[in-house]
Amino acid sequence: MERSVTKGILSAVVSVAAVAMLASPADARGRRAGECLAPNGVDDTEALQSALERCVGARHRCVVSLCEGVLQIAPVRVRDFRGVLRGAGRERTVIRALPALLVNDNPFGYWRDDPLEPGRDPWPYLLQFVEGRAEIRDLSVEIPSPEPGERPTSGWNDGWSWRSELAGAILLTGRDPVRFDVKHVRIVAGPDAHPAAMSGTTLWTGVHFQGLLFNPGDDSPYPVYPVRGRFRISDSELLGMENGTPLWELADARVTVSGNRYRSIVGMNVLDTTRSRVAVYGNHWDVDRVGAEVILNLDGEPSRDNTFLITHNRGSIGTLVDLPSGVFFWDLGTLEGDPGSSDVLLAGNRLRVGVEGNTAVSGLEAWGARRLWVYGNALSGWAGTGIGVDDTTGCRVFGNALADLDSGSGPDLELGLGTSGCLAVVGLDDVVLDQGTGNQIVRR
Repeated sequence: MERSVTKGILSAVVSVAAVAMLASPADARGRRAGECLAPNGVDDTEALQSALERCVGARHRCVVSLCEGVLQIAPVRVRDFRGVLRGAGRERTVIRALPALLVNDNPFGYWRDDPLEPGRDPWPYLLQFVEGRAEIRDLSVEIPSPEPGERPTSGWNDGWSWRSELAGAILLTGRDPVRFDVKHVRIVAGPDAHPAAMSGTTLWTGVHFQGLLFNPGDDSPYPVYPVRGRFRISDSELLGMENGTPLWELADARVTVSGNRYRSIVGMNVLDTTRSRVAVYGNHWDVDRVGAEVILNLDGEPSRDNTFLITHNRGSIGTLVDLPSGVFFWDLGTLEGDPGSSDVLLAGNRLRVGVEGNTAVSGLEAWGARRLWVYGNALSGWAGTGIGVDDTTGCRVFGNALADLDSGSGPDLELGLGTSGCLAVVGLDDVVLDQGTGNQIVRR
């Protein structure tokens, strides 16, 4: 709904008990500069929901400011929010999940129900923005460890298994073109030793950019409306969850993931994008399984004509040895004989992979790129393969530092059976396994 704006003063009250009104001059749009939503100490769900709904469909800049303190909420969902949700700083404003949250329990998967259909329980995400143009900044979101006998949620189904942790802290989705910007936000999940906690944590994903997995006209296992638009997460922290920043089911999207710190199982992953550009740079990964993972054509829908730029990230990739690597790209369409149709650049990354006695699969791996450049990366640690490339033509691999990587009896560079016409410039002592056709290896 729209706010009524007069020339000098905005006249609106969300909740007398929950809103702090500080006397201060109004800005050029008639909004009090000092107005913010203060926690009530019990349950702030209704107050935050009402505050967000003031910016639904807004035609002018609309700001929901949160005061310093801890706001405790159940899931909040809003459609066509057009404005800014901002705190007083991520050290000062905390949105904290209440325990035992009631969420959608559709046995075929929560995403089978319209997320805003009246009468339906909410999807298992704490903050849900569907459609619109939202900026979220300068706050923290916490999903604390449950007390004995409690679970984070009442339980939900992802279509394959039953889960009780939250699916995500922030969900950004929609069907129409959208614009979402997350900046200076901290997401913190607590450890959870309960057997129902599949990842040992209270939170599956941190900030989730996702196509709307609700399409009643599609009877396939993946009834998806891909989400279109612009997405950015920057200068944020994703701590303790399974997957920090998943990007799923995007089309005609422009995505930037930059300057973030990840301490999670997976830093970020991309599933099934088409005609999109994804730039991942300047992030710090301290993760167990993989820093950045891209998998295309997983659900059988075309994932084509993308560009992935994964550059100048750093950090350590830990101890889970049966799963990929520092960076992993795979276009599954090549398994069906389709040529890859995405351009991939892996450059300037500084990654330590594996630990002694617990070797990672690889440092960098790319299968099925249309065009592939791998250069200027520095890998250290322990991995079965330093750089692995397959199912691509004309790749370029050069200027990578692999001397500090212990690959045991494996190669520093592996060019698979599906490679052809690639040029690799390697060190004099680098071990190269070339199984492709017409590749050129230059040693310097």
